[in-house]
Amino acid sequence: MRQEKTRIKVAALPRYGQLAASTRYRFHQYIEPLHKRGIEVDLLPLLSDKYLRSKHAGTKVSRADLLAAYLGRIRLFLRSSSYDAHWLHIEAFPMVPHVLENALIRWSNTPYVLDIDDAFFHSYEALESTVPRWLLNGKIDRLMAGARVVFAGNAYIADRARSSGASKVAIIPTVVDTSRYIIRNHAPSDRLRVGWLGSPSTTKHLRLLQPVISMLTTEQIEFVAMGADSALIGDMPIKSVRWREDDEQSFLAGLDVGIMPLMEDSFARGKCGFKLIQYMACGLPVVASPVGANAVIVDHGENGFLPSTAEDWCNSLRRLRDDVTLRTSFGERSRLKACEHYDMHFWASEISALLIDVARDKRTKSDSSGLGSSK
Repeated sequence: MRQEKTRIKVAALPRYGQLAASTRYRFHQYIEPLHKRGIEVDLLPLLSDKYLRSKHAGTKVSRADLLAAYLGRIRLFLRSSSYDAHWLHIEAFPMVPHVLENALIRWSNTPYVLDIDDAFFHSYEALESTVPRWLLNGKIDRLMAGARVVFAGNAYIADRARSSGASKVAIIPTVVDTSRYIIRNHAPSDRLRVGWLGSPSTTKHLRLLQPVISMLTTEQIEFVAMGADSALIGDMPIKSVRWREDDEQSFLAGLDVGIMPLMEDSFARGKCGFKLIQYMACGLPVVASPVGANAVIVDHGENGFLPSTAEDWCNSLRRLRDDVTLRTSFGERSRLKACEHYDMHFWASEISALLIDVARDKRTKSDSSGLGSSK
């Protein structure tokens, strides 16, 4: 007899809409692959793209809009018995103490997966005001401890989750659909085009390379950045391009090398190296600071370099400028590693299996209590 395919329903609860890379790559891109595996995902962001645009522009956000967003999510938890699992991004209610958020989680009687792709727990630790820090410090740790599974973006976050008492931790990197990326043809050229892809909030890392960029722009090397804060770019000799999702592919396709500088601190160690994965999907050699996940993604001397000093950065980029054969071989190995380790279709299977286990756990408990399944 043919067995009926398991169908479960999951509420994906990212912090922002699809304008945020975390929402696009850790939630939205999986909706269709998970659907094919019997999992219906409702994508229900807390804050809209309008909010994120205002935040990036530095303009005032309407308190009425914020209140409406929080009230909408409260209603979801109060009425969410139809879901087999909640798939939370970081937390359900930013800047709300754990005791209140946990009360709503318990009321919903729905198990949750906690998805963390950055070291957000350090943000509450770094709050300057004493009262908010006292109320919020440790919140993410308690949420990790209460989750059925923690999806950790890298080993640093996974270690924190385990030390917080999480019962199950799975390292799920932020990945791409490699079939959608244009592979770079490394033909000889007069200038090396070195690119950085990021956001206004991460421009501070690019600033670390100011002396390197200033020196190498006189040596047939051109630097271009997409998504950077133009105010922070300042007088650096680097071409700044406004980020648009539709332009991202063509921007990457026009690069010879992708870079990801990072400062050595606790926040940087929690980064998932997503920029590197995007570069590598295009078959680009990469140069990155040897911090956190960067040192796992980049195989030094195989698909890129991991320079520690300004001099090392200069020498690495000069080597790639002068040797098109090296650029080509690094690029081929980058593309191969992206396809083998960081392709969305592989990780969709991993996520599917984990979500199904969480959903079955809820159904088993419902059946044992005599309530049966609501599906």
